[in-house]
Amino acid sequence: MTVRDVLEAMLRRWYVVVAVVLAVAALGLFFARDDGLYFTRTVVTFSTPGEDSPFEEGGSSEAGIIAFAASIATELNDGVEPLRYASADAPFYGAGIRQGVIVGIPSTGGQWAVDYRRAAIELQIVSPDREWVAERQAALLAQVQAITETQQDAVGTGDGFVTTAIDPLALRIDHITPTRTTRMLAWGALAVVAVLVSGWAALRGDAAAAKRRRHAVARRPDAVSPGRNVVVHGPDVIVQGKGQR
Repeated sequence: MTVRDVLEAMLRRWYVVVAVVLAVAALGLFFARDDGLYFTRTVVTFSTPGEDSPFEEGGSSEAGIIAFAASIATELNDGVEPLRYASADAPFYGAGIRQGVIVGIPSTGGQWAVDYRRAAIELQIVSPDREWVAERQAALLAQVQAITETQQDAVGTGDGFVTTAIDPLALRIDHITPTRTTRMLAWGALAVVAVLVSGWAALRGDAAAAKRRRHAVARRPDAVSPGRNVVVHGPDVIVQGKGQR
């Protein structure tokens, strides 16, 4: 089968092509109306008395305090270890998540090995609804503080031994929208899909029509004399036999 065969089938089944193009266009318009996502990456650091460092390097480097932060992250995550990515800076929505929360601790390792250097918890929240993100952020921060105090009381250290801090800039909620280049690439991809699907559908339509014609001729005993063959070529039915001129 050649490209010409496909194009001829698409011309014969033009109504199939139009239907596919309209369906793909409707899908594209549906996604084009998307206002984007709201995202926040909030970091809570844990430190002991006497430790003081910038927020980007914040959090105690003591193994015990790092383990303390990890236990809080696990509890917030319902006992499940959070997913890790090859890059620690990979945003949650980059995995295709449109609404959800992920709790973890910053790691300088890669996808296959972790390397926790500081006691901190990272909260990534994403949703099309800004209010939902803000509510989840406030609830999780309150939960972090409550668990921190409860665990310290449980071991008898008092709720002031390990203190928490939040970078005010990390509280911001960003609005993520696709760029113009991304939109153009998306429309280009949809156009390719429309051509491929419409070509396939046109060929399938031709094949189905040819099959129906063969069956129709086969059911008419007077239409074909003995010794003749029915040959279907494209949209046409040709009767062949020995001695024909």
